[in-house]
Amino acid sequence: MKTGIMFLMTHQIGARFYVFPQTWLGRVGAGLLGVALLVPALFFLLVLLLVPGVLILGISLRLLWKARQVRAKASQGVLEGEFSVEPRVEAAEITHKS
Repeated sequence: MKTGIMFLMTHQIGARFYVFPQTWLGRVGAGLLGVALLVPALFFLLVLLLVPGVLILGISLRLLWKARQVRAKASQGVLEGEFSVEPRVEAAEITHKS
């Protein structure tokens, strides 16, 4: 053991720092402050999720509408009808009869 004066830390020096309020009035105030901060935070999250969702929905509907217009425009030049294939023998006889 060293000779000299020994300092024992029996008393804490300085102010104590509490994370949570120690009095009931402080706890009520902290609770009210927590609720007051929670409500705007929830609205912020709602807007943060709602705005991109609406944008994605609008862009996807626009792309679907444009794709539908392109398909409709592409099918305007297509002629539709029916045809039949006759056997070669009968087709040859028809051309020689006339």
